[in-house]
Amino acid sequence: PIALVGFISIPLAKSVIAVAVFILVTNLGMALFRSPVVSWLGDLFKPEQRSKANGVINLMGGAAGVLSYVLGGLIFNAFGRSGPFIAGAIAMIVALAAVLIWVKEPKERLGNHNEPAGSKDESIKGLIPNLKAVFANKDKSALFILLAIFCWFTGFNAIETGLSSFAVFDLGIKPGTASIVASVANLSFLAFCIPSGILAGKLGRRKTIIYGVLALTAIFLVSFFLVKGLISFIIILVLVGFFWSWVNVNSLPLVYDHGDEKRIGAYTGLYYFFSQTAAVLGPTLGGVLVENTNYNYKGLFIFGTIFMFLAFLSMLKVRDRAHEAKLKLDAEANASS
Repeated sequence: PIALVGFISIPLAKSVIAVAVFILVTNLGMALFRSPVVSWLGDLFKPEQRSKANGVINLMGGAAGVLSYVLGGLIFNAFGRSGPFIAGAIAMIVALAAVLIWVKEPKERLGNHNEPAGSKDESIKGLIPNLKAVFANKDKSALFILLAIFCWFTGFNAIETGLSSFAVFDLGIKPGTASIVASVANLSFLAFCIPSGILAGKLGRRKTIIYGVLALTAIFLVSFFLVKGLISFIIILVLVGFFWSWVNVNSLPLVYDHGDEKRIGAYTGLYYFFSQTAAVLGPTLGGVLVENTNYNYKGLFIFGTIFMFLAFLSMLKVRDRAHEAKLKLDAEANASS
């Protein structure tokens, strides 16, 4: 309700300050419900199901984003400035009703057969105490997966922010066309969300992410040298969306694999702390780079390459406990049969 009130107030604002205040209220409300909603990924699905479930989550969210752009434009043309905001508010009410009526939280946690032994820190509250707990853990996998998340989101967000500008200023594509072309990566990502979750079930989340990060590192490096026109740009964007799904869909489930099942919400918060910090820092650093290289947007591909490679190095320090346990159970089952 907090987000809803702030959202429908935005078109009623009479000044820039009022717009900023209503956006702040909207974001405050969304911050309150977003992490708990995503935490249901851990509460409602067993560890081995989470990659596929997160693939569906990303597919639904991405499809809703595309739909909102299309319907939002139509509603705006038909009903004016307030129309899209009222429609969005109605959608939020429907979503809230669906949650209250149909989502049933399990009375007992589904649990993680890989949960660290002796884990008794369910009472840890707040960002700093949870960060200290991650640093203090003898198994540094959780720390390195969070660092990897920070690195790949820093690189990816910097490139994503500059894609349209790169298309316009470096490739000479018309602005309207550039915006449409830049969405190819998102469409490719949506197409492969669910398959990437299934792939992780075969290879393990760690291997799937490592292969995806390595591929993105190579693609960004190649892009700096080979993207010269529209066709090569589209091919690169399709590949980026394809391999980005390998990384993004499986990252949060891997965080859960290395966390305490009693603190799914806390680990969801840590995931968003690292990813959203990168979402702010990546475009900012990318913008500084562009300004200091005579507005050469192609340099963002080198920026992305560096941070993807740093993410790869960090991922090498991460264990895949869930996949290791699965292989062990399969081996025991085969031995007993």
